[in-house]
Amino acid sequence: MSVAATNCDAPSVIRWSLDQLGEHRVRVRLISPSVMEAETGTADVYGYAEPELLTFSTGIRCRYLAATVAHEVAHVWQYRATGASDLYAALGHDHAEIVADCTAMSTGWMDYRPYLTARQREIGQVGCTGAELTVAAELRRWAR
Repeated sequence: MSVAATNCDAPSVIRWSLDQLGEHRVRVRLISPSVMEAETGTADVYGYAEPELLTFSTGIRCRYLAATVAHEVAHVWQYRATGASDLYAALGHDHAEIVADCTAMSTGWMDYRPYLTARQREIGQVGCTGAELTVAAELRRWAR
């Protein structure tokens, strides 16, 4: 089921997810898959974060939306914690994405963890390491 499906109210799912995470300062926008592809340069991106703005594609499957919100909120927290305008330069691409997946998982949303899944396929590492879970927990504590 896609977000655009009649029985999936994406704005409500996003608001509920943000409430569950205790995040009330970030702005949100929903855009079409074609606009997302134009902005990101790839067809398989369903969300991205800027320091105070989350953008989601209406093409994401509804069952993955809450986990994607948690992942992208983790990036907002990374921006705030580091004061960086470029997370990948500050933290490294792989580290920033893996920690965002681990942060989302630690909130209870395990349905969608693309970077952990890719790493498992590539090197066989299953789930988050202890160090990654520690960083995710510290990020969540810091954000509160």
